[in-house]
Amino acid sequence: RGVGAPEGGDRGVLWRGAWGGGGWGGIDDGDLEGVVVMELPHHGSVSGSNRGSARGFVERVDPSVVLQSTGMGRVDGRWDAYRGSRAWYASAVGGGAWVEIGLDGAVGSGWSVGE
Repeated sequence: RGVGAPEGGDRGVLWRGAWGGGGWGGIDDGDLEGVVVMELPHHGSVSGSNRGSARGFVERVDPSVVLQSTGMGRVDGRWDAYRGSRAWYASAVGGGAWVEIGLDGAVGSGWSVGE
């Protein structure tokens, strides 16, 4: 599964690489409960605006942290309306990022450079 939570925890991470052939459309809503961190699908490509799109999937998951592994070509305003209060880390902007989910469920994140 592409969803994982610390042992005994109720918060998890959604990694796009483990979704399998069905893509994000094949993930049940129950599997998304407690997901607080996700890797953005398709390196941040924006396709459509409905539930089956990358934008719709971010809204469906509603994570507090988004990791976007992408080049500068996809770091523009296309995701601005979906960022909200989320911590959003695009590799083309700041390189590597870290995310930590504590045993108490607290979520921390930041850029890896200089820390």
